[in-house]
Amino acid sequence: MSMSLSSSSPVAVTAFMSSVSGMSMFLSH
Repeated sequence: MSMSLSSSSPVAVTAFMSSVSGMSMFLSH
């Protein structure tokens, strides 16, 4: 699913990964 998402809208995938990494950092603190 992620592969089809990246091929259809790479910008949305980048924003999603950025939000996920930010959330993980917030939870780790």
